[in-house]
Amino acid sequence: MSEGPFAQETGQAQQPAVKKTSSVQVDVRDGYRYISGFGVPHHAKDQARALGIVSTPYAFRVPVKPTKMPRVTPWAPGMIFGVALDGVPIKTAVDGYWNDNQNWLKLKRKFDAYGGFIEGQGAYMYGAIPSGLISKDLSHVGYAADGFPIFVSKNNKFTSSYRLLEGRRSDPPNGPGGVYDGAYFRDYNYISGAGVLDNCNGVNIKGKYYIYILTPDFLHIPKCWRGVPDPTFFSASSKAGSNLIVNEGDNEETRQMKNRQRR
Repeated sequence: MSEGPFAQETGQAQQPAVKKTSSVQVDVRDGYRYISGFGVPHHAKDQARALGIVSTPYAFRVPVKPTKMPRVTPWAPGMIFGVALDGVPIKTAVDGYWNDNQNWLKLKRKFDAYGGFIEGQGAYMYGAIPSGLISKDLSHVGYAADGFPIFVSKNNKFTSSYRLLEGRRSDPPNGPGGVYDGAYFRDYNYISGAGVLDNCNGVNIKGKYYIYILTPDFLHIPKCWRGVPDPTFFSASSKAGSNLIVNEGDNEETRQMKNRQRR
């Protein structure tokens, strides 16, 4: 794994992967990779304003040599999972809650041609596969908040182990009703071994490297970290509304992850 795939990386391991015009700056020092930029995607650098994208300053930090922990750190709505090579945050796109019930988190399912969406007052985020950063079958597209690299398999060799539940959701007032169709977070369940990837959408490569994979199917963006996410990716508001309760269809591993998130 190369340690410097950013456009402008100072310090050790300089190895550009996107053009020098990218608005991201990376400084590697003291065991950390400091990533700063303005969140303007490389594909829109000359037309950001016309597309409604507002330059938004970011400053992240990730360990150069991340460590897997015995237990995962679960995701909560609002958390930024990682940062792409062009300096754009990678974040699960949410579309509110059914009936303001935090147990029923809606997932945004429409993105632009580059896997992005605009949030708030114009901040651009990747909520799906960042197609503009893919150059080969297994493309390195960014870093997670815990420092492990994020990849995309263009040929979808690394499949998710999450599956859509069968049957119907609880009817009002306990739930939105209707068949499980992927509109809500709780429509899915992790089944160990159903795909290549683990419950964080990650996989060990050659028995040595751990990487995350962005997939065209759910999870899309991983929903937990194998390492310790750096606090620079979070804010107090990011952690609000994170109470996802245990689903009857969840297996034990999924239940434990959600229970840890509730505490």
